[in-house]
Amino acid sequence: MALKSYEDAHRDWKEWVKEAGISEHDEPAMAEFWNNYTDGLARDGEFTAKQYHFCPAWDEAMPDCPLEHVMDGLGIKIEKALAVKPSPDGVVSYMITYGGCATPVSLLEKNIVDDKDVLGQLLELCDEELGDAIFGSEVAGDLRELVDAFN
Repeated sequence: MALKSYEDAHRDWKEWVKEAGISEHDEPAMAEFWNNYTDGLARDGEFTAKQYHFCPAWDEAMPDCPLEHVMDGLGIKIEKALAVKPSPDGVVSYMITYGGCATPVSLLEKNIVDDKDVLGQLLELCDEELGDAIFGSEVAGDLRELVDAFN
């Protein structure tokens, strides 16, 4: 089953609440229904474990991109290293910080627009062992799923 974005999940949930006749003013019921709904999404594979863990409350704004939201929640920071002169082969160095550890990574600059692209290229090009070494196997696997679905 395909992963859902937060926006799609929230839109579908609002329809479900409307059909069930739940009043938007009954905040405890709304919270419980959102909790049950997102539990089901995670159980059915429509949310990754980290996407579920960092899911906003029903009355909060839904993030545009689940991948960016999870990266923020995990504290993943990606910084482009300043080069004294451009690399002739188009390689750019980045520093990826996660869990208090900084890891230097060199990637080809083509097709890189933002941090999601850096992370996507890193997880796509590096072997599983490197991704697992940087993020741990559970987080790396979750990030790979989000990159595949939303990048």
